[in-house]
Amino acid sequence: MQRRFDGPVVEANGVAGPIAWERTEARFPRDLFDSWLECMTRPYEFFGRLDPRASAARPLFFFLVFWVLGGGLGTLTTQATIGGWYADQLASAGEAAPGLTWYVFMFFLSPFIGSAALALYIGLTHLGVRLFVRGARPIGITGRGLCYVSAPQVVAVVPIVGWFAASLWSLFLAVVSVQRLHHTTTGRAVAAVLVPQLAFWFGLSMVFVMFIVLLAVAAGGV
Repeated sequence: MQRRFDGPVVEANGVAGPIAWERTEARFPRDLFDSWLECMTRPYEFFGRLDPRASAARPLFFFLVFWVLGGGLGTLTTQATIGGWYADQLASAGEAAPGLTWYVFMFFLSPFIGSAALALYIGLTHLGVRLFVRGARPIGITGRGLCYVSAPQVVAVVPIVGWFAASLWSLFLAVVSVQRLHHTTTGRAVAAVLVPQLAFWFGLSMVFVMFIVLLAVAAGGV
């Protein structure tokens, strides 16, 4: 039996209490950290308290902070632990490892890459919501929730294992977000999150394979 969540978490007075970071008097970085901690440890309550009337700038800022922070820390720890091994592997293949300039450039580019990835993620997920969830709410509600699923990115500070854990954790948060914000069941939320993503990447890989085949045929013809 799947559990359906029909409304937000409410306080004793019956009024939904906003998360710390979305309050009008929110303070940085304390309330940002408090909301991050709640999202990571109590996601059902957290997503049930998101306020669709609050400014979208706060969720977007949350996303960018943890996307950039996670990517930056992950790169630093990866270079510190397996950077030498990776450089040796590239050298044995006759290639040079990326230098400091490349990593600094990618760090400053990461907010733009993250924003583009977020827009694609929101679009695909909301497509799934429209397909699988009855009475789906607007795309802005989907986007607001997905901004917060970047919270586990800081776990990527642990090389390799952290990347894997952060990806699974973010996926779990995305399912909870859709479930809570669109008042649906776990199964429908899972379908909304996974089916469009899998279909998109499968289709993209098929296009890539066909492109490679066409190049091979053309080269053979020459």
